[in-house]
Amino acid sequence: MKKIIFIFTFFSLPVFALPVSCTITDSNGLNETIVHDLNLNAHGPLDRINNSEVATGFISSSNGHIVISLTNRETEVTLSTTGSPINGKEAQSQAIYAPDSWINVNCR
Repeated sequence: MKKIIFIFTFFSLPVFALPVSCTITDSNGLNETIVHDLNLNAHGPLDRINNSEVATGFISSSNGHIVISLTNRETEVTLSTTGSPINGKEAQSQAIYAPDSWINVNCR
């Protein structure tokens, strides 16, 4: 009896990523920049937003689109936005919780 040998080749498509600068500002004076690797054909890494006294959150990406999620520290209300900061565009998320309590994330 002859044996048939199957050879499986596992490979993955190359992942293309562009560095995107995301500037985070808030009403308490935070001015921080996170460089996010925007993946063009896969899910991207998760970059946490922890240094704001106003909100927590994260920046991630999938297939060329940025995902920004912000959660108010006091009320735990969450706002999520998406955008595609490629070809000179930008993705922005701004949460205004009160006139003196806000956070802004701008990725380009």
